[in-house]
Amino acid sequence: MSKRKAETAIDDNPKQRLRSNDGCALATDSWNAQITIESLKRAHDSAVQCFESVNGRPHCRVAINSTTSLLTDLTSARVALLDMRAAAFGMAAEFDRGICDAEEVILLTPTQPTGYLRAGELYSMRGHQRQAIKIYERGLAIVDPEKQQELRRRLDEANAQQRYCIDIIADLPLDLLPNIMDHLDIKERLTTLMVSKSWRTRLSGYPSIWSNVCIDARDRFEQFKFLDMAQISHHITNLQLCYLGSDHCEQMLLQMIAGSFNRLRTLHIRSCKYETTNLYIALSRVASTLKELEITCYTGKYPLIPFGTILLACRSLEKFHYSHKVVYDSASIGKLAKFHNLSLVDLKLDLMSLDGSDLEAILRHCPKLRRLTIFGCQSHALNIIRRNCPDLEFLSFNYDVEEDMVSKTKLSNGIYHFAVNVRNLDDVAPILMDHRETLEKLDMTLDFPAGDGDPFASLESLDNVRSLVITDTNAPDAFASLLRKLPALEILYVVGCNLCSPAMTTAMGQLCNLDNITLLECDATVSDMCALFRNFSRRGKLYKIDLNHNDFCDDTVLQGLLEIRSLQHIDIGWSDQITNEGIDRFCKGLQQLPYMEKVFFNGLHFTDTTLQHLSGIPSLKYLNLYAVHGTTPAGFKVFAKDKVQVVVGG
Repeated sequence: MSKRKAETAIDDNPKQRLRSNDGCALATDSWNAQITIESLKRAHDSAVQCFESVNGRPHCRVAINSTTSLLTDLTSARVALLDMRAAAFGMAAEFDRGICDAEEVILLTPTQPTGYLRAGELYSMRGHQRQAIKIYERGLAIVDPEKQQELRRRLDEANAQQRYCIDIIADLPLDLLPNIMDHLDIKERLTTLMVSKSWRTRLSGYPSIWSNVCIDARDRFEQFKFLDMAQISHHITNLQLCYLGSDHCEQMLLQMIAGSFNRLRTLHIRSCKYETTNLYIALSRVASTLKELEITCYTGKYPLIPFGTILLACRSLEKFHYSHKVVYDSASIGKLAKFHNLSLVDLKLDLMSLDGSDLEAILRHCPKLRRLTIFGCQSHALNIIRRNCPDLEFLSFNYDVEEDMVSKTKLSNGIYHFAVNVRNLDDVAPILMDHRETLEKLDMTLDFPAGDGDPFASLESLDNVRSLVITDTNAPDAFASLLRKLPALEILYVVGCNLCSPAMTTAMGQLCNLDNITLLECDATVSDMCALFRNFSRRGKLYKIDLNHNDFCDDTVLQGLLEIRSLQHIDIGWSDQITNEGIDRFCKGLQQLPYMEKVFFNGLHFTDTTLQHLSGIPSLKYLNLYAVHGTTPAGFKVFAKDKVQVVVGG
């Protein structure tokens, strides 16, 4: 960059000008201040000598003249030092303190341009051109005309900057502002309220911007004043508070107590340090509008919440989820109302231990439940649920169902989704039989000892079950017995199970309607898997298979998989048993499957030759490679962009 261009760049940037020119100005001011201080010392010494040497009038006049000169020089030194400190404050971005020093310079020397120039420059640094213009005009009205040249130049610059200064918020059309704010996260949105009064006034007037708010301490909200939530709290309908300390959490609860959250419908509190009394008072203040409440405490160090008392206060509540790994008893539950809560349809209690009698008291209070999730109860509590919840559609008992795998509520005459950890079939069988006409989805863990016979022998067939999820089961014979009771099964999801039994693979192969199977982290023999795939190939119904994190998955299993010509979707990976040659032969064999559309590979070694084999699959539409190594960018050029979508990750 030429010297002329560099000077122009500096002139166009007030901050750069302050840090460059003022570097020289600071040095000059420091030198002038040093000279002034030395002259002050000389004047002071001269005045003292006049008093001490001769006690006569002429010498007193000399002392008066010396002290007068001393006071004048002292004012000049103070002005120089204040101006120098104001410039330093500007370089440190402490503009308010710098402006205070500049104003003091103006007060000391109102007819000199020094203070006006410094104050105007600091205002320009902050982007406040209007205040800078006012300062310059104020100086022009007082400063001697001979000294106004620099003030006029700065005033022209500030006017030019003001013409190009646009308030994007003030000038945006009303319909565009919410669309732009939607691209900011909540922390950035809250920060915009602190920019200026005009921004805060305009932005706080849009309900759609503030309807969903998540305050997460992990996002570092230290700069935001929680008491400022009053500006937007009346727009909030969904509020999440996550990992807040005691101070911040109490401030939020005080806002709710003050009554400003008058449209709040959903409240989620996750691992926040709250005062139980304030929480109860805050919930009672929003009880008329609150429909969903979730409170999650991941450790036992948080105080017990009398959720019975909360149900008493929030009579309009439709959904209440409470997770706290502690032991509850009748005293800690709190007082339950005598009347029934007819609005509550979704209840989750995830506790370390809950007595059956206490559970029955709660369920008796909520007779209209349609969705119920219970942790921490013995299996005999299923009979209590059966007696007190006649309208249930979803029931999860001591079984962790991921939220995205929970079936959506639909009107039915019984349970259609049942998730349970089975330890005693005597307690589970009555519910299965009561709802065999409506039951469509089962999630189960079979906690039976291996080789314990056929526990499902006396169970009637469940003809309407279409989906089965089995996790952490070490009883393959019991698993096989259950599969024989599910003739209409279409989706099978198996995680962490022992499949080392010919009866197990035989039962799977006899599922005539099975079209989607997932095996994750399972134990099985290669021969049993190959026999299973041969059964699938004869039936011609299976279109999707997922084999990940399985030790049995090797080159032989992949070749057996190619026998299933009906496959349309495969997901394979994370197996050390698959060799480079094996995956290469498998991908070449996929060209013979006429319906193959989607292929996922994870954590495997590929070559460009393997990619070329994949590109030869005539029906392929989607290829996803995650953590696959060994390929080159040139290898992907074999895929036609308009035919196959290729996604590479990891």
